[in-house]
Amino acid sequence: MKRTVLTLLFTLFLVGGLIVPPAPAAVIVDTGQPVNNTGFFDTGNQSRYASEFTVTQDWTVTSISTYIGQFAVSGAQFTAAIYTDGGDVPGTLVYSSPFTGPTSGSSWYGPTGLDWSLIANTTYWVVVSAVENPSSNYAGLMGYGAPSGLANEAYWNGSSWQNADTTHYGWQINATAVPIPAAVWLLGSGLIGLIGIRRFRN
Repeated sequence: MKRTVLTLLFTLFLVGGLIVPPAPAAVIVDTGQPVNNTGFFDTGNQSRYASEFTVTQDWTVTSISTYIGQFAVSGAQFTAAIYTDGGDVPGTLVYSSPFTGPTSGSSWYGPTGLDWSLIANTTYWVVVSAVENPSSNYAGLMGYGAPSGLANEAYWNGSSWQNADTTHYGWQINATAVPIPAAVWLLGSGLIGLIGIRRFRN
């Protein structure tokens, strides 16, 4: 009887390692919609806006959105990026992706279809900047005053990062959790098997 139960447990763990459930999707950053749109994006890449966030588990980022409004250039090009933590400012660029800005009004804009890996217990910075467009000085209006804004924020003044902790830019970051590797299931099944064999012999 004991052998039958142990064999069944071992089989269940083995099958569990082969059938990995789909990774759950989640919004890992959501500041809420900003209440103001009076900060400018310079289209010559002289203005960048950044906020700091920390993840407590492994994630794969699938999309990033920031709240911006149209100004001067309809459908201007922007870039969303993830940087390492440089203390009170962004550190080194890790990922970046272009996206098209607003053609009218204010809303959430950003790249989708991303596959960016974030490591558990690590701090990052999310950054948005405008791509140079010589036809105008400004590409969009950066929303600020988000109700659940992130604690540490900064902006690029053309030569260096400056502190902007009370600005509270608008961000939404969607991601999927990284599933437990099949190797962990196999290791667990092996340990249970060894424990079971030992108890059976006793």
